Amino acid sequence: MKKYYFLLFSLAIVSSAFALTPANPTNVKWFDNGDESGYSKLSFTLPSVDVDGNTLDPEMMGYRIYTDDDQIFTFESSVYSNDNLWGDVTNIYYYQWSEGIDITSDYVYFYRTNSDGYERFFNTRIGIQVFYLDESFQIGGVSDIVYAYLEPQPVVIHTPKNPLAECFYEYGADMAEFGANTFQYQIFPEDVDGNPLDPEKLSFSIFTDFDEIYTFNAATYYADHNSEFWADGVDKTELPYLIADYDPFFDIWDTPFFQSTDPSLPANERLFQWRIGLQVYYTDGGVKTSSDIVYVQLQDENYSPPYAGVFPKPVSLLGDVNEDGKTSIQDVTTLIEYLLGGNPDPFNKFNADVNDDNKHSITDVTSLINLLLNGGGTR
Repeated sequence: MKKYYFLLFSLAIVSSAFALTPANPTNVKWFDNGDESGYSKLSFTLPSVDVDGNTLDPEMMGYRIYTDDDQIFTFESSVYSNDNLWGDVTNIYYYQWSEGIDITSDYVYFYRTNSDGYERFFNTRIGIQVFYLDESFQIGGVSDIVYAYLEPQPVVIHTPKNPLAECFYEYGADMAEFGANTFQYQIFPEDVDGNPLDPEKLSFSIFTDFDEIYTFNAATYYADHNSEFWADGVDKTELPYLIADYDPFFDIWDTPFFQSTDPSLPANERLFQWRIGLQVYYTDGGVKTSSDIVYVQLQDENYSPPYAGVFPKPVSLLGDVNEDGKTSIQDVTTLIEYLLGGNPDPFNKFNADVNDDNKHSITDVTSLINLLLNGGGTR
């Protein structure tokens, strides 16, 4: 019986020895070499004892690497070809870290960097967790993940330079179905300070009249361009810079439109009645900045007879927002409804710009009330 209890006691001691929880690693530091040469490294000191101060057997200890939101790092055998890896792994064992070249007992080299111009390795932190094997050589106790944090870097915000709106060429309603009517412009891949911008991070939108964003019909533009960009069938209000049609001879971009500004068309069928413009965006690191909206107005040279003429802002009766042929308190009500997000019909956007600042705001309401108090009028 005594032998039996002695055996149980011995097994308990052995079992507890293999169920040890390693103490946390220390001196965890990150060094970024600035490129992908393999000299960026995470250095650390592995523990020699468990959380209770018991000595650990190094041959039963291993570790793994984590980044950012506890994302475990995978060591690729094709990259770490001199470190006894049998395939891609996440767990590093004694026989690997004790004899490795890039994976060692006190540092790991990485062929990655967080420098500009490279795909980021991690955003804010990189860390290490130590594990200890049990009697079945399975992972038993584990330490906390101890992280090294990047020092906060100054956020560089690039605001794209304003584009140049050149002109809009109108060839008539009968040519609209061929996409003959075109808006010509220039987009500059640089910020307001002259720093170059990544063209793949640039995009743009088209606006008309009162900052009304234009929606491109995917089916129409896919039929014309046969581009994969339009193949998803989703209408779009924002286009990538690199999809714009570029004419290297004139160093100018143009976008075709399958609608017309022909004055003989009803106002709600015209592409725009007064002006067309574009705004450029730059998206980098989750931060999106934008240029101003730059417009060009319709000019007489956009047209050939019988459409030749000058096309100013088409105000019929200043303040007649609801198009009933007069200005009244009903126009004030209609304008307020529009400003609150409603969709009053009819709504004359040109007559509603009472203070002539090319936008709609509460100041137009104030100006309209003043207009009514002074008898109304036309512009």
